Amino acid sequence: MAAEVLYVLCILYFLYKEAKLVIKMKTKYFKSFWNLFEVVTLSLAISAIVMYFFRLVVSWDVINKYKEDTNAFTNFQYLAYWDELYGYIISVALFLSTLKFIKLLRFNRRMLLLSETIRVCWYDVFMFLIIFGIIFFAFAHFAFLIFGITLKDFSTVVLTIESLFSTLLGKFEFEDMVMASRYLGPIFFFNYVLVVMFVMLNMFLSIINEGFSRAKANNDELKNELEIVDFMIDRFKKWTGFSEKRVQANYVKTYQYLEGADKEDIDCNEMREKLIEMVDRLNELVREEKRENKDVLDDVNDDKPRIIFTS
Repeated sequence: MAAEVLYVLCILYFLYKEAKLVIKMKTKYFKSFWNLFEVVTLSLAISAIVMYFFRLVVSWDVINKYKEDTNAFTNFQYLAYWDELYGYIISVALFLSTLKFIKLLRFNRRMLLLSETIRVCWYDVFMFLIIFGIIFFAFAHFAFLIFGITLKDFSTVVLTIESLFSTLLGKFEFEDMVMASRYLGPIFFFNYVLVVMFVMLNMFLSIINEGFSRAKANNDELKNELEIVDFMIDRFKKWTGFSEKRVQANYVKTYQYLEGADKEDIDCNEMREKLIEMVDRLNELVREEKRENKDVLDDVNDDKPRIIFTS
C-alpha cells in the first residue's frame, strides 16, 4: 500500500511541475518533443491510477456476489478484461518512463549522436515506412490468398504478416511454399526476398547512414554544452582525488638504469633531447615572427602615404 501511495504522490508532483511549465511557456511548451513525451507518460500514469481503483471496485462487487451464493455461477470475465487492460496501460507507461533515461544521457557524446541521427532522418524514415508498408502488405495479401488454404502459417492475415517478418529474420519454409503452389510459390518467395530484403532494407540502411553522417557533421555545434559537462566532471575528479593531473603531480620519477650505462650519460642524453626540443620551438617562434613582420610590411606598402598636419 505504501508503494501505491508513493506512486500517486510522485505523479501529483510531476503533474504540478508540468502544469507550471505549461502556464509559463504556454504554446511553446507543446513544440518540444520531450514535453509531449512527458504529457503522454503522465496521461497513461493517471489512466493507470483511475483503472486501478475501478478494477478494485469491480473486484469487490464480484467477490461479494460470489460470497452471497457460492453455488451460483459467477462471471469473472468482466473483471479479467479490466485487469488485462490495466496491465497494458502499466506496461506502456513503464516503457515510456524508462525511455526518459535517454534524456538524461543527452550530454554523452555517443548517446547524443544517436538521438541527433534519429532527429535528422526521422522524416525520411517516416516516408520510407509508408512505402515499405504498402509493398509489404501487397506481398502479405498475395501470400494470404495463395497459401492461406493449405498452409497454417498463412491461414489468417495476422499469421501471414508474422510469417513474412520471420522470413526477414531468415526463418521460412520454402518447401511448403513450393508444395502449396508449384509455380507461384517460388515466384513469390524470390520476388519477396529481392524487393523487401535486398532493396528495401538496404534503402533503410542508406537513410540511417546518411542521417548519421549529417548528425556527425552537426555535432560541433553542441561542443560548448559538452565541454561544460566535461569541465564539471574534471573538477569533480580533482576534488575526489581521481584526476590524472593530481596523480601525475604526486608522481616521483624513477630511473631504470641499463646494465653497463652510466648515470651521467643518461642525464646528458636527456639534457640533449630537451635542448633539441627547445631549439625547435625557438625556430618555430622565429619563423612565426618573420611571417608576421612580412605581412605587416606588405600591408604598409599597399597603403597610400598619409599627410599629417601639425601645428
